[in-house]
Amino acid sequence: MMGRSLRVTTAVLGLAAAVTAQGAVVAEVAGAVITRDQFRSWLQALRADEPYASSIETVTLDGQRRLLERLVTQYLFAAAVQPLPDRPAAASNNQASAAFVAEQRAVALLAERYERQILAAIGEADVRQYYAAHPDLFRSGRRVRARQILTRSRTEAEAVLADLRSEKPFADVARARSVDASTADAGGDLGWVLRGVMVKPFEDAVFVLKPGEVSGVVETGRGFHIIKADAVDEGTLLPYEAVRDLAHAGLTAERIEAERTRLGKRFGARVFPKVLMEAAR
Repeated sequence: MMGRSLRVTTAVLGLAAAVTAQGAVVAEVAGAVITRDQFRSWLQALRADEPYASSIETVTLDGQRRLLERLVTQYLFAAAVQPLPDRPAAASNNQASAAFVAEQRAVALLAERYERQILAAIGEADVRQYYAAHPDLFRSGRRVRARQILTRSRTEAEAVLADLRSEKPFADVARARSVDASTADAGGDLGWVLRGVMVKPFEDAVFVLKPGEVSGVVETGRGFHIIKADAVDEGTLLPYEAVRDLAHAGLTAERIEAERTRLGKRFGARVFPKVLMEAAR
């Protein structure tokens, strides 16, 4: 659960504004500062402790962003259990990084305790209410007949939206401006899109569209998408008993995300993704 998107106050500052005596800062949370050197030391510890499939996430920029969000979430949850202790002064960066890894292990245990409290508060009636409030998540065979326009930059995508708002036909704009060679000639036609096929940002956007609606700019690893729903097939609503575990998982994620947001406002949390980007160059 800790790997889900962190919804706390995020500040993207210049690199010069996020520097301490022990290196560039990647996050500030609940009064604690996390430097890039400390974060790298934690990533090395993860590679040593976790299975190979998990360790792959530590070496990609997107994976490191998600792990930084997970780390900040742990500090927020730990701070809700007890105040974070002051760090002793370290004589060197290596000592500071080693102390940070040890500190984080203690933080992770406190965060687990707090997450268990969140889970314990979820009752069967809550899960049934979540199921009833989110029927589209529990339909079998739900699909969307979709089109897309893919661009290389957000600026280009915003220009595409401007064209569509001027009532230019979506298919014509796709043929003229989409960089997706596999769909551009067909007016961006993707055919019927099922859940679990597309990457999450794309899926999240396409499955909230109504017939005829066009999305905003959707960023994925391929670029920047504009999506249109030509038609929606609602499929069949599965009975509660068949999807009870899925509903429980969805409600748990929702509760944890809400708690992250609340604690981020209470204790303060800022992340500096540009620092990670700069290090990757």
